[in-house]
Amino acid sequence: MDTSVVTLQFFEQTNQVKAVVQFPEDVSISTFTLDDIWLQQALKKNNFDQFFVLPDGVAALKAAVQAKQSTIIAIAEKRDAEIIITIEDNNMHAYLQICSAFGGKNAVVDDVINLIKHKRIKEGIDQEAIQHAVEHAKCARVLIASGRIPIDGEDGYFQTLVAADKHYGPIINEQGVANFLEVNELFVVQQGDKLMRKIPRTLGENGVDVFGNVLYPVPGKNIQFPETLSGAIINQEDESLLIATIKGHPIIEKNSVRVDPIYMLDKVDLSTGNVNFDGSVLVKGDVESNMKVEATGDIIVNGCVIKAEIIAGGKVVISQGIIGGESIKTKEGIMQRGVSIKSGGVITTGFIDNAAIEAQGNILVKDYISNSDVISSGDIVVGSAGYKGYIVGGTIQALHMVRSNVLGSSSEIVTKIKVGASLELSRTYDHKLQKLQKCEATLNSLSKAFIEIGKRESEGQLTIKTKKILASLVSTLKSIVPNVSVLGSETCVLKSQIGEHKTAKIVVCERVFCGVELNLYDKVYIIKRDMVGGAFELSKGEVVVSPIGLKLKAK
Repeated sequence: MDTSVVTLQFFEQTNQVKAVVQFPEDVSISTFTLDDIWLQQALKKNNFDQFFVLPDGVAALKAAVQAKQSTIIAIAEKRDAEIIITIEDNNMHAYLQICSAFGGKNAVVDDVINLIKHKRIKEGIDQEAIQHAVEHAKCARVLIASGRIPIDGEDGYFQTLVAADKHYGPIINEQGVANFLEVNELFVVQQGDKLMRKIPRTLGENGVDVFGNVLYPVPGKNIQFPETLSGAIINQEDESLLIATIKGHPIIEKNSVRVDPIYMLDKVDLSTGNVNFDGSVLVKGDVESNMKVEATGDIIVNGCVIKAEIIAGGKVVISQGIIGGESIKTKEGIMQRGVSIKSGGVITTGFIDNAAIEAQGNILVKDYISNSDVISSGDIVVGSAGYKGYIVGGTIQALHMVRSNVLGSSSEIVTKIKVGASLELSRTYDHKLQKLQKCEATLNSLSKAFIEIGKRESEGQLTIKTKKILASLVSTLKSIVPNVSVLGSETCVLKSQIGEHKTAKIVVCERVFCGVELNLYDKVYIIKRDMVGGAFELSKGEVVVSPIGLKLKAK
């Protein structure tokens, strides 16, 4: 092989290795051919094997040799290591990339530091990461500098200093079991007692990006005690502290503690008269027949409530039970219960018999509910260890959960259980729906009247009186149509809101008797045979009872 045709030379001006191709004048006598093996050996022989080979140059060289053309072509070049620093994540991180040297100078730490300075990176430089990357001669992506994220401030909050561990009813565990041994009576504070402390907001901590620019945090939200306080005052020596001004019962509110005066009675009967008190009431005995106790705060009755009425702005605790006697059916067919109790909070009692009960909070019953209408905007839990825990007769409605050991009885007394809509929402929906149905009935009547008048008109029997009736009907139609549209939209929205509580369930620990009616949202299910208990929940339009997995068909 004629190897004198191609020679390799290094040109310092361009740092390139060039192939000099020189064929003899009579190219026909040349037998030189060029392949990859020859080229690799030639580069190594001339100590150019560490250089970066230029693919396009090699291809051009092969073409020139094959065409037997004399020329000079760059086929490799000497390259120093390349250092690249990129800034990412809103200037919070700097990453290093080192491309290997090809016969040239390797990267050193000083080279990286100089580029860092050139890019004006100042914060969070990781010298160890830089050293490690340089020692390996190349790296794809190494974090070498990090900023500090600002830490937002925390909102101020109120720390309750009294009755933090007090409650007025049993504790309910995760399984919905109520511990009635934990029931407390009315808690009392003395004048000057500490009630609540205001914990101020924090402003947060500044951050900084890799260029040293300060990043400011979002300060926490400030809080204040309300301007108007009841039974409490801000301590003059410590404006973050709220103290009691009277002896009374503390009511914990969102941003303060209200101290209610306490009215204590041995019992409520004809000798005391009805009670209407601005504060909390403690009755050591019973509230007897035909009496009424109303209070803006909590009402605690250590005995029974017997055929009486209780209205509380706060919680109601009746230690023994609620006795309503016999129900009275009104002319409208509505069952009027013997006891009426309304609470702005939780209701806790031993048993409920023939009563109408409403609570904004949970309703917790130690033993049973019998022939009563009970409504809660929270949970209704019936049954403590060692007690029957049954619900029989009446209507029981809760927003989230109804839980008992037994539903119904062997005598198949009508027992309705409803979950999935709050009292207020349910009432509003029913009211709007009734108005809508009434308007639709009126529209139907108007339609029939217009048809009849149309017939008379076609027969030429449209009298002045009929024309007046027609004008009146048109006026009625104009007033009703907008109402129908508005009521239709409102009922749709309310129905959707009711359907949002789809985690509501009915939990029965032991048995459900035939005839019990279960209402989950807008679906009604009738128990057709006695069955063991379970958790009744709505899933894809069906009631699924776990753990037995029985599916019930809609009524």
